[in-house]
Amino acid sequence: MHVFETFVRPGDEAKRFATAINRFIERKSADSDFAVSVRSEPLGEQERKVLTLWSDTAVDEFAQLWRDLGGGAAQ
Repeated sequence: MHVFETFVRPGDEAKRFATAINRFIERKSADSDFAVSVRSEPLGEQERKVLTLWSDTAVDEFAQLWRDLGGGAAQ
């Protein structure tokens, strides 16, 4: 599995991240090798988000969607 990791602020940014995940799932769920896992870890004033996907291509596509929605860069 392949990982996308980022840090978001609780509130609007965390909601935007959830929206990005939902949009991505809607677009990609028909892929034959589709697999998604999401983990959140509160870290003070931020949340660590770890999204595990089925391929590097899927990670790249999600990263682009996240940037398009105004999200920060992956760590």
